[in-house]
Amino acid sequence: MLNIYEYHNNPQSLLGYKDRIKLIPDLALEHALKRKYNRSPELEPAILKDLQAIIDYSTYIIKGRWKEAEPIIIKDPFSAWLYSNNIIKGRWPEAENTIKKHPQAAWLYSQVILKHRWLEAENTIKKQLFCWHNYKQHFNIIED
Repeated sequence: MLNIYEYHNNPQSLLGYKDRIKLIPDLALEHALKRKYNRSPELEPAILKDLQAIIDYSTYIIKGRWKEAEPIIIKDPFSAWLYSNNIIKGRWPEAENTIKKHPQAAWLYSQVILKHRWLEAENTIKKQLFCWHNYKQHFNIIED
């Protein structure tokens, strides 16, 4: 999300300047990180507006699952893969239907999380040559 305040000559004169850390996800996350990595509930509504901010907040502030954010994360295949890898550090069965819709997310999830072929996702993985090539190589798949 664009932070207009950093590009303005007089940001204090702009509407919302006083509440900017409660409005802009990156600023809210930055402010939470400056608070010695303590949870900042008043900033969480802003952080929930941006998937990368959610992943970072879960990683560095909460240091674990953020149940309130999971309904948002689960809608995006690549974010769901990142969350399962970086936060859950394992399978996230509830997100697998979403993850298998994205070639790169499905390939990485099968290789890193499942550690075996993911037959239900192979048609999706095949849609990106790079992903399919690496998937086949990793799982020793020989095609005719």
